[in-house]
Amino acid sequence: TLEARIGGRIAQLRELDLKPGESTALILPLEGVHGEMLELEVKCVGDCLGLDNAVIAPLPELQPLLVAWLAEKPDPFTDLALASLVEAGRLEIWKGDPKAWPLKDKPDVYVFENWVPPTWPEDRPAIALMPAQSVGPLKVRPLAGGAVPLDTVRSVAAEHPVLYRVNTTRLSSTQTVSLDASSSLETLWMAGTEPVLAAGEFNGQRVVTTAFSPSRSEQLALLPAYTLLIGDALYWCAENSDALSNLKPQRTGDFMPVQGSMEWQTWDGRSFIRQVDEPAGALHELKHVGAWQTSDGHAGACVLASMTETNVKKAVDEVTVGGAPALTAQGHLGRGWSWAQILLWSVVAILLLESFLFHRKAVY
Repeated sequence: TLEARIGGRIAQLRELDLKPGESTALILPLEGVHGEMLELEVKCVGDCLGLDNAVIAPLPELQPLLVAWLAEKPDPFTDLALASLVEAGRLEIWKGDPKAWPLKDKPDVYVFENWVPPTWPEDRPAIALMPAQSVGPLKVRPLAGGAVPLDTVRSVAAEHPVLYRVNTTRLSSTQTVSLDASSSLETLWMAGTEPVLAAGEFNGQRVVTTAFSPSRSEQLALLPAYTLLIGDALYWCAENSDALSNLKPQRTGDFMPVQGSMEWQTWDGRSFIRQVDEPAGALHELKHVGAWQTSDGHAGACVLASMTETNVKKAVDEVTVGGAPALTAQGHLGRGWSWAQILLWSVVAILLLESFLFHRKAVY
């Protein structure tokens, strides 16, 4: 059972059915104001470790991503996909043509369509839609016939964040360039024997590139897949940007430069409690699970979410050391009988009974 609370009020309630080791993705619509506390608590029958059952974090002040879209012959369906994200308040778009390059103001992500700059940018992540030439991490060549329609698209790396919630079951595409996924890029989609979508890193910046035209594809632009793909690619590329940096929780054990005291709302395994830590020096260790706020106005959250730390194995019922009797996990003699012990004592009893009948009763 998952409870989502905002300001102490239950905002969402979900019942989940998961096998051991499984995970799932949830989308929970929540309404709150900047600074309110979001609490997520999971309850499970048989859970014996309560420290990883809940997380708490202040609701951040959301900022739209700044996206610079430079296109030679922009595709109308790319325009629609970006416009839908703008209407949702998630993006701010700067539209331009190649003549505006290089830009004076720096966005969070570059989007190039049917064009790439002569020198690949190294200061920001970038998405190249149908790049016209090879540059930087991109190695492309135009197709001899101009375009090749492809009936199916299959995912090679379905778990990649760029493909989150993107279903390829009914997708068909029209390939416009031949893409060579180099060592710095990972192929995400294949159409026939050709990669048509790839992602990776180049000089410390994330890169996504496509080799298909949405407007010339039979079904791609008519389904939600293309809009989801563009949104996922933008947010994956901008994951380390300033607009999203305040959404990330820290790990327990990290150090923060702190001036003054640090107030915590910590999770003790049963409930959230308040406590104040006084740092001994300029750095303070984040040693609690919960939300923190400093006297100089900084705030954040720490979570315990590593499977290696929280997936506790079941205690062993019986342990046998050498030839000693079976001991329970608590260290005393086990009261239960194993099948081997029952069989052994049954054989001994039969032998004693046979000897008694033969010697005392003359039973042959």
